[in-house]
Amino acid sequence: MRILRLPGAVAALTLFVIALPALGAEGRIPLWEPIGLAPGSTPGSYVVTRDIITLPGGGSAITVLGGPGFEEVEIDLNGFTVFGDPGGGVPVIELSGMRGVTIRNGSLRPLGPGSIGIRAVGVEKLVIEDVKTVDGEFGFLLEKVPSFALRRNIIVAPGLEGIYIDGAGGLPSPTTGTIEDNQIKDAIGMGIHVFGFHSGVQIVRNRIDRAGGPGIFLQDGNTCLVSENTVQEAIEGIFLEQIEGCKIYNNVTSFNNGTGIMAVATYNSLFLDNVSSNNVGSGIETDGERNFFDRNVLSVNGCYGLWLLGRNNNYGRNTARFNAGGCGAPCGVAPVEICPVPYGGGSVVPDLCVDAVLNTSMCDNMMPGPPRS
Repeated sequence: MRILRLPGAVAALTLFVIALPALGAEGRIPLWEPIGLAPGSTPGSYVVTRDIITLPGGGSAITVLGGPGFEEVEIDLNGFTVFGDPGGGVPVIELSGMRGVTIRNGSLRPLGPGSIGIRAVGVEKLVIEDVKTVDGEFGFLLEKVPSFALRRNIIVAPGLEGIYIDGAGGLPSPTTGTIEDNQIKDAIGMGIHVFGFHSGVQIVRNRIDRAGGPGIFLQDGNTCLVSENTVQEAIEGIFLEQIEGCKIYNNVTSFNNGTGIMAVATYNSLFLDNVSSNNVGSGIETDGERNFFDRNVLSVNGCYGLWLLGRNNNYGRNTARFNAGGCGAPCGVAPVEICPVPYGGGSVVPDLCVDAVLNTSMCDNMMPGPPRS
């Protein structure tokens, strides 16, 4: 999904307020009202000293625009809440053109239509940690941010997506970063969405509870790690598209309205120790090739447990029971599992559907079995 670009919070530098150089006792510059920071402001560490209230038409509460002499900044929200423009249309915090930004430890309240918690464009290194944002269309929206770390944040009721990262276009190297230990609840669209030119992205230990799209949607990248996430009551639990050389392990995806783990055009990846059950669709479905599916538990799904639509995949030690087979079309390739004598080959539809040739079983699956003799 692509989105319309929102207008910048500040049209010209003349609208910026240069931060006063007054320092707190620990050497940090205090913030207590809406402010714009730009070249001429003091780089370094800022601390919020009370809730910041933005008046209607006031734009972003905190705007940071990088340039000569002003490239690195850290903002400690200090447990306070920063409120967005009630008229909407702008982020609570807008970041652009910085070499490095860290934002931590507080709450954001996007207000009005088209609002965002934090929007960052062209920031080389971005850290957001221990921030809570409620409402707005996006929690965090990142564009052309080549290195990021989003840690221990809580995003509640975003009108579109919780975390949206667009790595495509104009970057000399792939986007990379970590999204870890975040909680996203009641997203109207996707929970976590990363797409574009990315490599080495890690999405680990996040919890997504209810989303109108995929809980986690990872597109157009390689060498990723998707592990120990919990997704429930989304559409697809975890959706991978055009992904190569990744490890997807120890995730729990249950009670989703589509497939627990969907892998479209995903290659050379390992799916290990995932639990995907009680989904309306299948536990795991893929049309990709050269993947290995090992020790997954895929039971009580509305379609198949494991559904292989692509060729040249390997699978072993998986468990699937009581899947319903309500897929709208029968499994098209028989026999389902081919094993040499004296091994089993007893896995059956609807717990396993192998819908393409050249897939290889380790012949030790329990879908329902039997295992190796």
